[in-house]
Amino acid sequence: MLLRWVLTRDSASVLAMADDYGAWLVEGKSAKRVRPQGWDDVARAYWIDDSLLAEERLTAAIVKADMFVIPAKNEIYNRLRGAEICAQARRNGSGDIETIGPEQWGGLRFCSVEGRDIAIPIDPERDPLRLARSLGDYLSGSVPATDTPTAWTDPVFAAEQAMRLWRPNESSVVDPRNLSGESGVRVEESPVPPPEVCIEQAHRMTYVQRVAEFRKDHSGRNPPVQTTKDGLEGDREWAVRNGISRDEITRLREEYLKTKLGRPPKNSTGNSAKKNRQPN
Repeated sequence: MLLRWVLTRDSASVLAMADDYGAWLVEGKSAKRVRPQGWDDVARAYWIDDSLLAEERLTAAIVKADMFVIPAKNEIYNRLRGAEICAQARRNGSGDIETIGPEQWGGLRFCSVEGRDIAIPIDPERDPLRLARSLGDYLSGSVPATDTPTAWTDPVFAAEQAMRLWRPNESSVVDPRNLSGESGVRVEESPVPPPEVCIEQAHRMTYVQRVAEFRKDHSGRNPPVQTTKDGLEGDREWAVRNGISRDEITRLREEYLKTKLGRPPKNSTGNSAKKNRQPN
């Protein structure tokens, strides 16, 4: 909810998120829990515009990520490190609720799992540290609070602190899915696509974010195919860490970076784009 507030300053939009927590969807004789929107879901909802063509959508997403989402995230982390806003959470998902010390935030970052947020430990290169158990175990509360490194589940923030730091902008409080400019508009949710489509879309948007952050940190360069000698994580290794298959990361690179993993681009006849040299 905090990221949504920082991006939109729209109380109606933030309160609409709250309705999903603990809610059930009943269809006939079946019922299932409503999946709430986590940190990553809010970012994707803000920068993706499904009305655009694929290439335009990528460009617009990178621009929004670079100009709005990444700065908003960085500002939140800076405020947390400066103790201007506090987060409370359970240590490893099983301890009592406590305030996360501001000194911890230099080595933590947020991620989302099935709509739930978790602050995970990272190294100086901002890569996740290896945890003793799966993220699902931390969210289920099955990891002892004394285990290290520590992950903090379901962090919450004081609304008063957030509203004091990021004042409401009454003239343009707009839900990220509604860019008409109407204040406080609460939009209808789109139909939920099949699980395989959701996973594919999530992978696409995660890769868009990776490309945007990599270009920002490395002077506009694209991510390498494989991890370089100087330690830059390659797309193949990144894909493994994020549960993305080799074929899928190949398609993502081909679609978004216009290049295939380990293969030169081909011309219209299917041959290598390199010119065939004629003997002198």
